[in-house]
Amino acid sequence: MTDKGPQISKEDLDNHIGRTVNQDVWEDVHKIHENEFWDVYIAGHQEQLLKASQAIDNILEDMEKLDAWEDFRSEVKILVSKTTGIKRAVCLALGIFIHKIKGVEGIWTHQYAAFAYICRAIDDKQKRESDKLDSAPFKPIKRCFQDPKFDTRTEYLLTKIERKHDTGVNFVMEPPDATDIIDEDTFLYAIHIEPSMWRYILRNDEDGRSLCPQVMITNCISEKFGGLDRDRTAAEQYHKDCALSNRATFSKRLDEMEAAFKRLSETHAETAFPLVSRIANLDQHVFNRTSIFQKVRDISSQEQIVKLNESRYLLSQNTLTNPSLLRALLLKRHDIFEDSVNVQ
Repeated sequence: MTDKGPQISKEDLDNHIGRTVNQDVWEDVHKIHENEFWDVYIAGHQEQLLKASQAIDNILEDMEKLDAWEDFRSEVKILVSKTTGIKRAVCLALGIFIHKIKGVEGIWTHQYAAFAYICRAIDDKQKRESDKLDSAPFKPIKRCFQDPKFDTRTEYLLTKIERKHDTGVNFVMEPPDATDIIDEDTFLYAIHIEPSMWRYILRNDEDGRSLCPQVMITNCISEKFGGLDRDRTAAEQYHKDCALSNRATFSKRLDEMEAAFKRLSETHAETAFPLVSRIANLDQHVFNRTSIFQKVRDISSQEQIVKLNESRYLLSQNTLTNPSLLRALLLKRHDIFEDSVNVQ
């Protein structure tokens, strides 16, 4: 069934607000936004956005079933099994959805689908725990999105089309509303962010307590994984300090960010994001230079974190026929987590 899109009229707006909008202003605004309504409408949605939503559902189903996504599933299982009390998921800088002539399955849809898959896995775990405790009714984590680049069509795709395999509720927030709620009970998903965004992630509260998320998937930091953000952040801040003071100097902000990155390396284990090279027709840069950061609890020495990072680095090289099994064995060997993870 083909539907008509919303019928927009300057006269209707004038009648509603009780005054006449300037014609030049109306034409200027309408020209900017007219591309948001030009598409063919099917079942009440723009065809391109409906197909994109269907593609997301298909990707989520593939993530559940296809062997090509096995490493991803295994890593998510381990990641989620060690989370505790996640209250919200914050997705930063996802970017705008752009329709591709040869199909809608691309970088945006895969990056969003990975976020939705992990959120669902966290919800499933926390629901099982809630059911066992027979405590307060289970509440799904709140899924918050923030990106100043979002257009109306992207917001519509995130919030207005129901999907079979993506039942979570999404909220699009204006900056800095989402970054302001990031804390240790947050799952943060921020693929390919600008280095300047780290200042909003590695924050402290008024008492100096770290608000760094319990779990993060974002730009890699370790040089082993090709991470350059720490160096770029320091270099950019130093240049800014010198330009503003008109002399060679080092600001408090630079020292704070260096300390924050150092603290991150001490409190979180960094793992390279699972390889997706076996996914057909997928841009191999979709998750490049991306790492998983997870807070490691009850560690008696820095040496244990070093061992864990070294082991995860070996796993990321993909030189093993069954990296997921060895990953689980290494986690058990280092005895950092409370229980072992059985991965087939």
